[in-house]
Amino acid sequence: MSNLSHRFDYPKKSLGQHFLVNKGVLRKIVESADIKSGDTVVEIGPGTGLLTELILARCENVVLIELDVDLVDDLKVKFREYSNIRVIHADARSWVPDLERRSYKLLGNLPYYAANPIMRNFLESERPPSRMYLTLQKEVADSIVAAKGKMRILSVAVQAYGRPRILGQIRPGSFFPPPKVMSSIVEIDVFDEPVFNLGETDSFFGIVRAGFGSRRKQLKNSLARYSGLNGQDLDLVFNEAKIPSTTRAQDLDIDDWVRLHEIIKHK
Repeated sequence: MSNLSHRFDYPKKSLGQHFLVNKGVLRKIVESADIKSGDTVVEIGPGTGLLTELILARCENVVLIELDVDLVDDLKVKFREYSNIRVIHADARSWVPDLERRSYKLLGNLPYYAANPIMRNFLESERPPSRMYLTLQKEVADSIVAAKGKMRILSVAVQAYGRPRILGQIRPGSFFPPPKVMSSIVEIDVFDEPVFNLGETDSFFGIVRAGFGSRRKQLKNSLARYSGLNGQDLDLVFNEAKIPSTTRAQDLDIDDWVRLHEIIKHK
């Protein structure tokens, strides 16, 4: 199989390109994904195709989403002998899954500047993946898996749609060129349905955003303006939700947010 052309030697800083080249890390990602011959795999940001090669050794029903038009051309040449692979020039932040099979796994080395909108696009899609295996900046990965006391909006935004866990850390030297930060491999086991009722995305995240509007304020005070409820009514809400009225947003887990949303929407 021919090597990619000059593009490998000149990553585009404007696209946040840091190619994952450590073969041991690449193998760990593919092995963790437990790819079977009949699986459909969507890979975000395949870059030079090193991870793609390992995926194709296990299955050939692969879709590559690449924003860099130069790499798209190179990838089409590199994998021209494969009949069950599609190379699509698209932005993963807005691409709508167009797949013959409904179930698929998502793998990707996400550019740090676009990681959050890419995850949101797929998690909120009408056709989300069954599982996601992503390379992310360590700080972002830590936020995604955070528990009570360290929750952020990103924590809730992911945990509302799936169960995340960190599979391992990646040193900067595993990339070309090396980034200035550590990275993590994150697995997200996507739920069949989000934790809130379908059709209530705006109201659920409206409450979450309001709650995190001022991290130093008590949650009750942060929600007062958004909900339109007075202090006494909010005391009743928190009591029914079994949440102390002095709680701050970062101290709630996903189940707490679900209860809080359900009670407030009926007030």
